[in-house]
Amino acid sequence: MPFRECGTPGCTLKDGHTNAHSFEKDITSRHCKYVVNTVQKTDVIQKKSIAVISPVSETSFYRSDEDRYGGLGKYVHRYSFARACVMATKMNPITDDILYTESSDGAASYELLQAGFLQKQLHPCNDNNPEKDPNATAKLKAMFPEAVVEHGDIHEIYKKQQWLGVWFDLEETWHVKETQQWKLDERVPDFHRARAVAVTLTSLRVNGGAEALAKDLDHLLYDKGGEQEELTRAYNGKSGIMNMIFGMAFFKETPNSLYIEVRLKELSIPMQEFAHLSSREWPDKDKYKVVNGCYRAVVTKRLGNKFYLSYMNTDNNYFEQEEEAQFEEVKKWHKLSSSSSSSSSSSSSCSSLMASSHKRVHTNICPGCNKKKGRGYPPKEQWYCEECMC
Repeated sequence: MPFRECGTPGCTLKDGHTNAHSFEKDITSRHCKYVVNTVQKTDVIQKKSIAVISPVSETSFYRSDEDRYGGLGKYVHRYSFARACVMATKMNPITDDILYTESSDGAASYELLQAGFLQKQLHPCNDNNPEKDPNATAKLKAMFPEAVVEHGDIHEIYKKQQWLGVWFDLEETWHVKETQQWKLDERVPDFHRARAVAVTLTSLRVNGGAEALAKDLDHLLYDKGGEQEELTRAYNGKSGIMNMIFGMAFFKETPNSLYIEVRLKELSIPMQEFAHLSSREWPDKDKYKVVNGCYRAVVTKRLGNKFYLSYMNTDNNYFEQEEEAQFEEVKKWHKLSSSSSSSSSSSSSCSSLMASSHKRVHTNICPGCNKKKGRGYPPKEQWYCEECMC
């Protein structure tokens, strides 16, 4: 009689076997992040045997439990950055090198190794601050002999080449204290040198705190052409106070690409562009919003030379269905929209000037006697008091 297989999917052993499942025999050679330690610890109080979960590195390095930045937020950020770098490998990167701020415990480096990257791709960076981590680079070289350990300001090292991913894990604001504006020329880097960009900043001395700085960083990443899959968020720093932020974006486009100029911006598309379509070919034509003889749409994404647009409906919302448009079409419509908006703004400014020149001034000073006597609106140019009768 044939034996009955184990009920666990993937296991080919006999049902009721006492050892590990057949697919678990080589678990230590696989790239898994955590394995169950076979060493059992005994709980002195409850007298129960408990399994210990311990991290295992693919390079068999011993990983110390001493994490200089061991908060929950930092754990999530390391994992997110590693996964973002994996995603960036599919975005036609120029290089596979990864630059990031690293502490002497090598925690971010271990996370990148777990994600499948090689030591030679890693560029952990530290400035050997004498007050914080004076021997960081030496420790990192000992732990990761094949990695390119960088010493110095990560902003300057970043300018030397292109990168697959970069993480500016900093304890600064990138802000001018007096004006609360970005240090665009001094500290804010050219994000387009990397595909995946992560930024950690402190909100100390920033008006509005961490929430305000997080929103500012979202706007900065968007204005520079970044695409975010989640918004920047605040988290607790080493002090236990929520004064740190972490944000991330992908930079797939060149700095001057048309997509960066037009994405999520309203386009004016002349109605005659679709005059050749019959009512049978376009049955929902009456549901599309028309303003000054133009349909309104926004560019939502791009794949190659194809752009995808969402059109506005008569309810002033956008259709969920996206429609394709070619590069040259979007370029033409964007130019038309820009010229029409500039002409409308100039005409509106002229009309506002004319309106202001003909506006009846509310005054309480009589030009005849130059004294304040009551209030009134002039019927034509200026109001006069009854005593002067000018």
